[in-house]
This record gives sequence, structure tokens and C-alpha cells, in this order.
Amino acid sequence: MTGVEDSSNPDIWFSHSDWDEEASFKSPEKANFESGPPPQKGLARKAGLAALAASVTILPNLFSDRSHVHAETPTVSPKPFPYDRYQLNLLTTCAPVSNQEIQEIDSVLSQPPNARVEEMARRTPQYENYQNQPGFRELAQREADRLGLTLIDERPYRQRLDQIDLVYPNQNVIGEGFKVINDFTRNYGFDVSVLKSTESQIDAPVPFKPQDLPNYYFDGVFNYLLDTFRYLPVEEVKASGIKHIVIVRAFKTDGKIDWNVGGEVQFNDPNTVYIGIAELGSEEGPQIVIFHEMSHTGDFNYCHSPQLSQNDPQYEDLNPSNFQYQGKKYKTFDGWRAVTDTQYGAQNIWEDKADTGKYLLPGINRVVALKSPKAIRKKYDVLAARLEKQAPGVVEYLEEISP
Repeated sequence: MTGVEDSSNPDIWFSHSDWDEEASFKSPEKANFESGPPPQKGLARKAGLAALAASVTILPNLFSDRSHVHAETPTVSPKPFPYDRYQLNLLTTCAPVSNQEIQEIDSVLSQPPNARVEEMARRTPQYENYQNQPGFRELAQREADRLGLTLIDERPYRQRLDQIDLVYPNQNVIGEGFKVINDFTRNYGFDVSVLKSTESQIDAPVPFKPQDLPNYYFDGVFNYLLDTFRYLPVEEVKASGIKHIVIVRAFKTDGKIDWNVGGEVQFNDPNTVYIGIAELGSEEGPQIVIFHEMSHTGDFNYCHSPQLSQNDPQYEDLNPSNFQYQGKKYKTFDGWRAVTDTQYGAQNIWEDKADTGKYLLPGINRVVALKSPKAIRKKYDVLAARLEKQAPGVVEYLEEISP
């Protein structure tokens, strides 16, 4: 997939995937740590999707000449760990934060909420965003400046989108929209593309057919993305390690379209978030799904890999001694409420951390996390302390702009 450093004429980027089924599904016993983590099936809103590697293909009038497709038989192999074998022997668990760091963050989280923001939230009608209330933008900017954080003003990009006819678009018009949205997201260090593939797999993100793209409501998609990131500090997004958001038509499970899956992050490409376009046009907006997936990438980035994220005793030891993650049986498990934020989070430690970590992003009602049972609150404190270590000031900023 194209890196964000390449800024040459990025009108629109289609990610093209080809699959090596043997490399994607070989058992953990056969995995070679020198070439990458055991390619277990992917996660995020649902586990069990094959490893995806992306490169760029060119469509007429829409793409610069930046194809990374091998001319003959492109294949996929697991990406390497971000450290060598010697380091792997030294680092076998996710690095903990100190008790002092956790206590300091807990004191920040225990402060009463900003009264002005609470009042804005009270005045906001249902299904509308309190961040659109008069005075909120100035409040957020003031707090970011005070804490040395960087916000990106999305309004110039929205004005550019308003000048593009996205009501009756063609491929070229959609490409212009992607150019605008990527100019915005490059400030945060990631790019946005749509998935196009010539192959069909049993379990895989479902690609777009390029000729069908004008049938989708990309105007809403672009504006949702601007709304999602406008009050996210650049420092927090970069700490998450996200490099790509890839919009897909849908997801498949067992060969069938599964509309319950909104997004995913895959083990062999832990810096890429895949999001279903239906989720980006949903009534609640993309925030919940994107923030959940960004919690995955942030967790993998902090722990250095999905493998080490799984081996996280500082986090897992906060579970009651008689608790076990349920895997695929989570839907029938009733004992999750005192341990995980959602029933979905009871299936494994990755989903547990992602469902708790989503509260560390603006616009999510963090009162739920702050008033949660003891185990969940302690988990929240650990994740908040880790974020603060990577992006100092972010946690206090979130406190000041959240109801």
C-alpha cells in the first residue's frame, strides 16, 4: 500500500489485494518468527479474516504511476516484526507502565468534567453532536494550545469538498474528493483509499467495482471522516500507529456478506484499518467503529506487535482470577459485565482492550468507563497511562473536551 510520504498526485488510491492462502492460514506451529507473527485470523468487530497485504493499481485518469503490483504473480507473505530475533528473546510481554504513572492518570481522570462542555452536551438534541455547539471549537483549541497539542482545522477541506459535485459523481469527481480527504489526513500521518480486488475469497473484505463507485454516497463518507478527526490531536493519532484507512464495500464471513462486521485490523498489517462503507454512512457515524479499530492499532503499536499485545499480564491480571476469555462462545456468556466493557470484549484480550480503549477518543461518553466496575476502571487507567506516555497531555485534553 502506498505510504503517506509519497505525495505525488494522489487523486485516489485503490488498494489491490492478492492472496497467498498458504501463507495466510498456516498454523502457528509452522510460523517463522523471523518472517512475522503467527498469521492468526484478523480481528476487530469480528475475528476470523485472512491476512491482507495491499499494493496500488492504476485506473485511467485517476491514478499516478505508483503501482506496487508485481508484473506477474503477486503474492502475500507475513510482514516482519518491527524488531529482530534477538530483541524478540528479550521482549516477550507488552511493556507495563509504572504504578506512579497509573496513579497520576487516575487523578486526572477523577477531576470533575468541564462544566461548559456538560452544558453543551445537555443542550444538544438527540442524534446531533455536541461538538457542533457554539464555542466548542474555541474551547478545544484553547485546551490543545495549553497542553502543547496540535489540532487540524477541517473547515478549509470541507470548503474544498463543497466545490466538488459529489451529488452526481463520476470516478474522476470521486478522485478529487479523495485528493481533498488525503490532504487532510496526511496531517495525521495516514492515507485513505478504497479496496479494489480482482479475486474473491471466502472470508475477506469485499472490494468495490470501480464502475460502481458513483453509486455510493461518498460526500457523506468524506464529511464523516472530517468530523471524526477534527478534534483528535495529531499526537494521539500518530501514537495509534495508524497508517491507512481502507474503505471496503462490506465484509464476508464463511463466504457470505456479513453486515454485522463494521471494520477490522489484520495481524500481518496492524497499521491498516478496514472500514465498511455502510458503517461510514450509518446513523451513529463512523466514530465508534473507527475508534475501536484505532484502539487495536494503538495497542499493537504500544506493545510492538499483536503477538506481544496478547501477552499483557499488567492488563490481564486485572481480570478476576476465575475469569476466562470466551472466544467464539462470547455471545452466550453472561458473566462479562464486571470484567469487560461489552459482551463482545469478553471473547479475547484484544477485543477487551479495544472496547475499553475507545473511550480515550473524543466524542465518546467516557462517564461509562469512569463509573464502570472496578476491574474495568483499572483497565481504563492502564490504557490511559500508556497513551499519556506516548502523547503527553492527551488524557487531560480529553477530560477537558468531554462531557
